[in-house]
This record gives sequence, structure tokens and C-alpha cells, in this order.
Amino acid sequence: MKTLVKITRTSAEGVTTETVEPFESELHFEVISRIDDTITNYKCLVGSEIEEYLAPFKAAVIAADFKKDEAKAILNEIKTANRALVELTGFGYFFQDQQQTVYKTDECDGKFVYFETVEIKRTRREGETKGSLSMTEARNAGFVVEGK
Repeated sequence: MKTLVKITRTSAEGVTTETVEPFESELHFEVISRIDDTITNYKCLVGSEIEEYLAPFKAAVIAADFKKDEAKAILNEIKTANRALVELTGFGYFFQDQQQTVYKTDECDGKFVYFETVEIKRTRREGETKGSLSMTEARNAGFVVEGK
């Protein structure tokens, strides 16, 4: 895990800015530096400070995760509708909607291929047979989870 460092900069004019940035280390430190009349304080977040900072990011992941099945269903509905129309009309068929948007049936040129390089794995929810994160791995990380 990366170390989260709170960086507070105070300029000579008294303007203070704060950011939190990840560092590729597990060091715990607090450093104060002064360069060109700007005082910079680097302080590693620890314990509850980390959880407090990460809380809105974790909440966003959890909320989005609950929408995955809905999104998959919508994308499947689009794919099914597209294929049904192409099966009846073939490629090169044009049509227009009420808002004057023009559509054309065509072969996919591959620009909507989506490959994500990161993912958030999770244990199964009630009613699911499997999650993307094993219960064993979750337990080994110190979490209490029910199930096999």
C-alpha cells in the first residue's frame, strides 16, 4: 500500500494550500521545508486520518459497484436492439429520431472496445455464489466475513 502524505504549503503572502498525495513507500515522517519564502509541511497520514481521507473514495466505489449489474443490463439491451435491427435491415440502413438525430446501421470499427487496467475486487454479496475477491483473501487481510 502507498503512503498518503498531506502536503501543506504556506506562501510568504500567507496563502495556504493542502493536498494529499500518494508516495511509493511505507515510511512515516513529518518534514518541514522552506524554499523561496514558502513553508511546506509534509506529514504522513496514519490510522484514522487515512480512513477519514479515503472515506469518500471508498463510498464512491461501493455506490458504483451496485450499479454494475444495471449498466450491464442496459448495455446488453443496446446490443440486442442493435443486432435485431441489423438482422432485419443489414448494414447501411439510415433512420432518424424525433430530435432529428440520424442513425446508420454499420459494422463496428472497434473504437468502443473497453479494457480497464485497474479493478476493485469484492467478496460475494448475499444471494451471489461468487465474488471477484475470495473470502479467504479477505480474512487473511484481517476482515471478518461470513461464509465458506
